[in-house]
Amino acid sequence: MSSTPVAGAGSRSHKRSVSGVSSYSSLSLPLYNQQVDDCCIIRVSLDVDNGNMYKSILVTSQDKTPAVVRKAMVKHNLDRERAEDYELLQKISEEKELKIPDNANVFYAMNSSANYDFVLKKRGFPKVGRTKHVSHLCGS
Repeated sequence: MSSTPVAGAGSRSHKRSVSGVSSYSSLSLPLYNQQVDDCCIIRVSLDVDNGNMYKSILVTSQDKTPAVVRKAMVKHNLDRERAEDYELLQKISEEKELKIPDNANVFYAMNSSANYDFVLKKRGFPKVGRTKHVSHLCGS
C-alpha cells in the first residue's frame, strides 16, 4: 500500500465530482414525458412535411398557450411572425391531435398520459397530402 497517497489524492478528487453530481441530481429537474413539481419539458415541431425536427420547451404550471407558442416560435426562428397566427396541438397518436385552447394553461390542458409531442401549426392552412392528419379532436 505504498501507493496509498496517490490513490487517496485521486479518490478525493473523484469524491468531489461524485458529490457534485449527487447534489445536482437531487434537484427536481423536469424530464421529457414527466410532469415534475410544476413544470415539464415538451417537444414542439412545426407542421411541415420536410422532417421531424423538434425543439424542447420548458412549460411551467403558469404558462398560457400564447407564451408557449411564442417560446416555440423563437426556438424555430419564427419570432418575426405573429403568434396569433399559430395554434398548438398535442399529438395523441398518428390519427389524433388535441388542440390546446388559445388561452389555456398548457400544463393542465395537455394530456399527461400521452407523449409530450406537440405541433405548432399555422392557422387556416391545412396541410395538403396528409391522409392521417385529423385536426381539432378534443376528448375523443
